[in-house]
Amino acid sequence: MSENTIAPQSPAPENTPAMGALGQLAEINNALKALGEQITELTLDGSELALAERQATGDILHAQGRPMTYRSSLYMYLKDRRGITVAARGKRKRSIGGVVPQDLPEYLSPENLQAILSSLNATSWTINKLMEQREEQYPALHALACSEVMGA
Repeated sequence: MSENTIAPQSPAPENTPAMGALGQLAEINNALKALGEQITELTLDGSELALAERQATGDILHAQGRPMTYRSSLYMYLKDRRGITVAARGKRKRSIGGVVPQDLPEYLSPENLQAILSSLNATSWTINKLMEQREEQYPALHALACSEVMGA
């Protein structure tokens, strides 16, 4: 008969300023990842609409600021996430028969997207200010960490 042993529980980490900052950074990182996924979904919505307009794949990728080498990723996203297999006519290099503009859904309106950009500009400004402070203060933090961790 084997005995079931329970591993001893580790004591809770000390709540120090560094640990608090790490927790907050994790929350920020997770929120940004979630927002990135949501933006990917909105981008796929726009890609579907552009394909419905008979836009060329290259033009869609150019509008997204992506190189043509991204087209296989776009097709994979459309297939895996949306169940859309881009047919040969959707893979053309240029629009054939003219583009047929479609109405934008309200959630993709220029006003809504501009509101996102504006809030991102404010967030970006804040992060840039923090990075400027980091450039000044990081060398001392690094030296302290090296001293404490490596005993140098």
